[in-house]
Amino acid sequence: MNIRDLLDEMEKTFSFYEAGEKRERKIEQIYLSGGLANVANMAGAFEQKFRIKSEIFNPFRNISYDEKKFDPIYSMRWPRPSEWPSTFDPKAEK
Repeated sequence: MNIRDLLDEMEKTFSFYEAGEKRERKIEQIYLSGGLANVANMAGAFEQKFRIKSEIFNPFRNISYDEKKFDPIYSMRWPRPSEWPSTFDPKAEK
């Protein structure tokens, strides 16, 4: 699956969500988290496709730990929380 396929699938999901119930539903902001959120320009691709503010969300941003006591096996695939972006900066994506 490439980014275009992912965005097309998300468009279907958003359409389904917005069509639900009888009251109007509108997506006002998109938060991206997890492995795919770190793909270069992913937030920018969402903003461009949907014209909705999109940003990387770090659910662990307020969690601290002692790196000397933390088993590195748990962080092998992910950057350390201190390395995660706290907000989306469109200028940084270019």
